[in-house]
Amino acid sequence: MKRTAIFILCAAGIAALPAWFWYSFLRDIPVGNGGTATFAGRFATPDPEAPETPEIPRPRLRELLSYPVVALSADRNRRDVRMYEEGTGRAFAVNTLTLKVTTLSDERLERFITTVWSPNGTEVISAFAESGGTQFRYFDYRTGRVAPLPASVRLFAFSPDGGRIATVRTTDGGVRLWISSPDGTGEFAILATRLNITALSWPAADELAVVTRHPSGAESVVMVSMEGKLRPLRDGIRGAELNWSPNGTRALVSHVTDDARVLELMDAATGDTAVLGIHARAGTCAWHTDQAWVTCGLPAQPNTTAEHAVIGSVVSTSLTDGTSVVRYRPGAGETFGMRSPFMVSGDTGIAFLDPFSGLPYLLSW
Repeated sequence: MKRTAIFILCAAGIAALPAWFWYSFLRDIPVGNGGTATFAGRFATPDPEAPETPEIPRPRLRELLSYPVVALSADRNRRDVRMYEEGTGRAFAVNTLTLKVTTLSDERLERFITTVWSPNGTEVISAFAESGGTQFRYFDYRTGRVAPLPASVRLFAFSPDGGRIATVRTTDGGVRLWISSPDGTGEFAILATRLNITALSWPAADELAVVTRHPSGAESVVMVSMEGKLRPLRDGIRGAELNWSPNGTRALVSHVTDDARVLELMDAATGDTAVLGIHARAGTCAWHTDQAWVTCGLPAQPNTTAEHAVIGSVVSTSLTDGTSVVRYRPGAGETFGMRSPFMVSGDTGIAFLDPFSGLPYLLSW
């Protein structure tokens, strides 16, 4: 009898296993975040009309260094951000992927102000505060060669390939525009003028660009050929600032009206302009690799005409159809400005200086 009873109990237990299994499987089973999963949810065919929404990573704003720097620039592949410590001239590079800091030069430079890198990434021209005014000096990182530029140099710009520089120098009768090697050798003058040149750039191999200011305060954008011929592009503006596309065929031009700052897209060949629907300084915008988009820091107060403004949003804008994408909005208590921005490798973010703190930042998306 005992054996028969044990056998019956075992058989009943085995027979009950499938029912217990299906009950456990079919009932709601807890999953992460306090939700539940059901049999239907596990095995149902996905609805083609309701595809799963991919998770979009939140943009990240990070300091690249914790102390003020100047002269932010990218290396040739835009993976490293180069900068100089404010006041000391010590040079560093920060990798945008790993945030690893590399010391380029630990030498302290007395009376250092700022520097500009050549497009070839191996030469710089730096500014120093001397008793007679600002002194510019050339330095070659490959050879260690140092050469001072003439004391009369007020402005300079590297050629697109870095093989030459243009300089604006004061003379008794006005100013002259010179072309030379970056170290100042092999120089020749292309223009003597009484124009008040306030800005100089070299967007294309065969033409320079200058901003001139009239005694009334009105400004003009003028192209200058290698033979010294002048070609006006834009007249009658104030507070002009230019930001050239990498191929030199177009420029972002910002200027100030009575109550706002206007940003335009200008064609270098014709001078034709189109007003962009964003209120930003040209100097707070970065060109994308395809040169069809720009990313700009927009001021929190759209109508401000201040040189530096608190940023209210970072927006990418198509220069083809005006489409805009908001990349970042500062959070509560997060305050920064934007200067010298540029896109990093893959156009996956933007590096810039905060003009209020002097700190370098990387915004990734």
